[in-house]
Amino acid sequence: MEETRKNYGRRANEGFFQKYCQGKGIDIGSGSCPLQVLGIDTYDLPNDAKFMQEVKNEAYDFVYSSHCLEDIDEPDVAIQNWWRILKTGGYLILSVPHRDLFERKRSLPSHGNKNHKHFFLIDRYEYPCTIGLVPFITKNLSNQDIIYVKKCDDGYSCNIVQQENFPLGVHVVASGELSIEAVVRKSEKVIYVEDFLNLRGNQK
Repeated sequence: MEETRKNYGRRANEGFFQKYCQGKGIDIGSGSCPLQVLGIDTYDLPNDAKFMQEVKNEAYDFVYSSHCLEDIDEPDVAIQNWWRILKTGGYLILSVPHRDLFERKRSLPSHGNKNHKHFFLIDRYEYPCTIGLVPFITKNLSNQDIIYVKKCDDGYSCNIVQQENFPLGVHVVASGELSIEAVVRKSEKVIYVEDFLNLRGNQK
């Protein structure tokens, strides 16, 4: 959750908030560091974030989640429900830890966070632990338009220290940005030629 605070300056300089955080939004997994925009709802119940059962379809203009998806046992179910509560034309904004910046290894358990159930790279899956965020998005979200997916490492530094209560006795301690950031627009429903012809036939 602290990652949201780390990248505020960069995002402000990029015009991120004006472009993607207009209207009514929700921060899923906000913890003590919610996205700093006016009127945003916060949702900090990790066990329920997968289903969002009490949230109606297309309730929000933007849906934001930072460093939460990697903690969920079925991330495909979670992202499909986050997409469900997003209005057509709105933006899903995701931030997840970049495996090679934060985890610094290829297999679970994580050196950096005991709650992590998955690792993330931008472009590719590496089984059994690593999810490729771009193919994951394209597989699970219909009518999606990926605005961008990028590695964010402003001010990054990392040390691996001995810590007995962590798996394998070491802990990754990183500062600066260490994330993959993605913005995905929920596009209008695509109508294919066959659907258009069927529609015309039904109107006669």
